[in-house]
Amino acid sequence: DIELKYFGITGLGECIRATLALSGTAFKDTKLTGPEWGALKATLPAGSQLPIFEMTTADGERLALSQSRAILRLCGDLTYEGKALYPTDAMERFYCDEAIEMVEDFRPYMVPSFSIADQAEKEATRLALIREGGKMWNGLSKLNERLGKFDFCAGKSPTVADAYVVTVCYMF
Repeated sequence: DIELKYFGITGLGECIRATLALSGTAFKDTKLTGPEWGALKATLPAGSQLPIFEMTTADGERLALSQSRAILRLCGDLTYEGKALYPTDAMERFYCDEAIEMVEDFRPYMVPSFSIADQAEKEATRLALIREGGKMWNGLSKLNERLGKFDFCAGKSPTVADAYVVTVCYMF
């Protein structure tokens, strides 16, 4: 009995959707419009944000959780081919978190480009970010080198880090 509430865009809720899909977990995917989010937000505690992950615990308690990366790691208890998507092995878990945090090092530089309406200006801005010497160059180079070490982000099987890295890089 899981429901994910987020906008119908590829954003920080998408890696959660991907993780749920990878694990084969059925969930209600509620894609909110701006006005729907405004109406919902008015009913929530101050500071609430999307995504919202609603679930029922084994004790029957209904929870509404937020913070995308925390939800992602929670969903990592789900499995793909019998293996948890958030590793239980300490080093695999480190590699998983490391890849996610590498992306977080450069993701803030992308965000301002999302609001640029003119497509040519947006592309020029993004190109400047990823070119050698650009603000994202070192982070992307480091991530590229790191991803070459394993079949997947944290080893031989997919993890929540794969869902996160692919989703965030795709957004850009």
